[in-house]
This record gives sequence, structure tokens and C-alpha cells, in this order.
Amino acid sequence: MKLTPALISTLIETPMADLISLDMSNKEVSHVDDISGCISLRKLNLAKNTIKSSDALSGLQYLPDLTWLNLSNNSLENFEGLQRLKSLFVLNMSHNELNRISIHITGMTELKALILNHNKIKTIDNLSSLTNLNTIVLSHNNIQSLPSLPTLTALTKLSAAHNQIRLVPDLSVNSELKELRLNDNKILQLPETFRQCSALEILDLGNNIMREWSDIAPLGSLLHLVNLNLKGNPVCEKEDYKEKILALIPSLRVLDGERFDPKFLERRQKQKKHLEFISDLKEKKQRVQEYREKRRLKKDQKAEGGESDDAKDTEKKGSNKKSKDKDGSFKGKKRTQSSEKPNKRPKVKN
Repeated sequence: MKLTPALISTLIETPMADLISLDMSNKEVSHVDDISGCISLRKLNLAKNTIKSSDALSGLQYLPDLTWLNLSNNSLENFEGLQRLKSLFVLNMSHNELNRISIHITGMTELKALILNHNKIKTIDNLSSLTNLNTIVLSHNNIQSLPSLPTLTALTKLSAAHNQIRLVPDLSVNSELKELRLNDNKILQLPETFRQCSALEILDLGNNIMREWSDIAPLGSLLHLVNLNLKGNPVCEKEDYKEKILALIPSLRVLDGERFDPKFLERRQKQKKHLEFISDLKEKKQRVQEYREKRRLKKDQKAEGGESDDAKDTEKKGSNKKSKDKDGSFKGKKRTQSSEKPNKRPKVKN
């Protein structure tokens, strides 16, 4: 399906000229026609479509003011059709079929974030002109060598995890670099130039092949490092690993995913006590409810038993009354007979 002005008018109620953001994700779009009628458009989402051919994006050249473009989850093999988008700040082309960063990208000099993860990229080039880049995501590709990026002095985040990288490049010129993710590669050691990456705060080197203390020695110069992951490296199996790392990097607050800074531990302890208090309170309430239930059942049983006893007592009293009546009658007769005066004997005349 082609993305045309007619299709946009059918799907969107807002007049084309007033559209600032357009979401056409997951619409089976395979081609973008001239949509220059969207003169105010700044944000365009074309993710999860079927865009593949080299000329499929030709219509985008008429949107020179576009600043945000999402082309993730398509089947694109290069950047052709994007060369005139000189105002782009963010470009997301993750989950495509890119095998390199083609020359078509060099004109996007305003670009700040380039997201290219989950492609088939082997070589990193054509980035030198993108001097405003602060974020590059290259994870899950086929990169074997990561080059130095001396012109990208504004770079603050670089992710090249899940590749085939063996050597860490000289990143000393990237003085603003605060987050570096090189986990799941084949890195053997850190170069001495790594000591100059003094702005680093987050560093993920997990699942590499660093074995000796000397392989990670440059970490001792990273005075602002607060989050470090080395999990999955052979060096982690050494004796007193954690203690030595903390001594090497006193600024650390998170090591291998485990937080241990005093404020966090204090907060976690308070949370633990609070949860224990809530749990105890629930148990007490449960015990009180059970106790009250037992008392109620006992009271009900006693009440039922009391009614039965009363009935028996009533029956017994009735039986005793009848017995008394009979006895009383018998005794009454005896009293009557015994109370009669004996007949006087007649006087005998002489």
C-alpha cells in the first residue's frame, strides 16, 4: 500500500496542512508518495511496515522540516531517499536489513540520535560529518571493528553491544561520553587511552574475555564511574574480586547489577522493615480473626448445648412433679387415717 495524501485524508481527521505528528505504523505501507501537503509535519512514524525498495522513500524528500523519523521494523537495505532530510534530529532504523551506513546519511548534519540496532552492519563509516550526534545505538549487528570517532565531540551515549568487537577504540577525544555499552563482544583488554574517558558514569563490559587484573586496570582512572558491569568475564572469578574492584573504583554505586551505595542500602532496609511490619500486622489481624471465629463457634455450640440441657431439665422437673403428686396423694391418705380419733369404747354398766 502506498502512503498518499488521499490515504492520509481518509485515516486522519485533522487537515493535512495542520498535521504536526503522523503515526502510520503497522499499516502495511510499502511506498511513500509525495506528501508535501503536510507542510507542518515534524514527526513521522512508519515503523512495522513493508518498506524495502531503494525508491520507496522518495516522497520524504518533500518534507525538509521533518525532525523525527521512525523506520524501524521494515526491510530497508540502505539510507537512500533520506539524503534531503537535513533537519532530522532523531532517526530510528533499527530492525531492518542494513549492511552498512551508506553515504546518504552524510547530509543529516543536525542529527542528534541515530538508532541502528538489530541490522546486519559490518562496517562503521560516514559518521564523521554528523558532529551533533549525542547518541549512537549499534547493538546486535555484525561489527568486528569499532573505529575512533574523533569528530563526534558531543557524543554522550554509545552502544555497540552484541557484536564481534575485539578492541576498544581510542575514545579519549569524546570527552562528553557518559554511557558506553560494549557487552557481549570479544574484548580482551582495555587500552591505556581508556583512562582519559573521565566523564564515563555507566560502563557495561559484561560477557567479554578479560581475564587478568591488568586487562581492566584503566578503570582505576574513571573517577565518575558509578555503574560498572563486568559479569561474565573470567576476571570475575578471581579471589576477592568485589573488594578489589571497589578499592580500584571508589565512586562505584552499582557493580554487576547489584547496588550497594549507602543511601540505597538505607532506603532498602527501611523498605524491608516496612514490609515486615505490614506482614506482621496482617498476621496479627489474621490471628485475631481466627480467635474471634473460634470464640463465636464455641459460643454457638454452647448455646445449642444449653437449649438441649434446658429441655432435659424441663422434662425431668415435669417427671418429678408427677411423682410427688402420687406420693403426696398416698401420704395424704395415711395422714387422714392416722388423724382420725379412735372410737371410744362403750361404757359397761355394772
